[in-house]
Amino acid sequence: MMDVQALISDLANAEGLPKETLNACVDNRDETVPAFLALLTQAANGETIDEEEVSALFFIIHLLAEMEVTEAYEPLMRFLGREEEVIEKVLGDATTETSHKVIISVFDGNVDALYEVMNNPDAYEFVRNSAFRAWTYFVATGAIDRTEAERYLTKCFDDLLPQREDYVWTSWLDAVAMLGFEKLRLLAIKAFEAGLASPINMNMEDFDQVLGEALAQNDRVAFLRKQRLEPFTDTIGTLSKWYAFSDEFIRNKRQH
Repeated sequence: MMDVQALISDLANAEGLPKETLNACVDNRDETVPAFLALLTQAANGETIDEEEVSALFFIIHLLAEMEVTEAYEPLMRFLGREEEVIEKVLGDATTETSHKVIISVFDGNVDALYEVMNNPDAYEFVRNSAFRAWTYFVATGAIDRTEAERYLTKCFDDLLPQREDYVWTSWLDAVAMLGFEKLRLLAIKAFEAGLASPINMNMEDFDQVLGEALAQNDRVAFLRKQRLEPFTDTIGTLSKWYAFSDEFIRNKRQH
């Protein structure tokens, strides 16, 4: 029997990327997945989990995505609906770098859970962005109906909150452009004129460039990949490229 608690402890206390432990977690998925789901559910429920489990949860969420565990989708979306500081403590840079890919990998078909986060003005802005990006992927790949998607994005112009400058409008503009909804370009112009999106994040030129690429593309997968829209598939391969797991970072950390 694999000692799952020992694996969780190894994940939490590793210096650098715990490759052997990560591989062991995947190799023993029949034992690790139930324990990982239980921990994620506790975090989603706002139950107290110890510091070690909080540290391990970063890896656990990525491993559940790599293993395409759709049972993780519901607790993950509830966890992502929690307070900004809770999400940042667990995910850190993954909030913006990989969380949309994680959502794509564990998606169980429940689109309402995505809309809940996308439409929630109290949700963490970068989590709303991740939900928008995952939703965009599902529209682009046919899992969500394009007509329904166009109708939703049109309604957003009047209904999406807050109706002032906020990162969610960059998310909305991104979705319109990446999905090639040329008919909504006039609404995009109005959004820019109303100052809903910060020009630091996106301007009309950026929007038109992505829209043009979306309309001209003939390889959907390649286009989506260029926009960093794809499932999360490789924990070690992805995280080994992060500075936080590099030898240089570990050396600097030891010196301080």
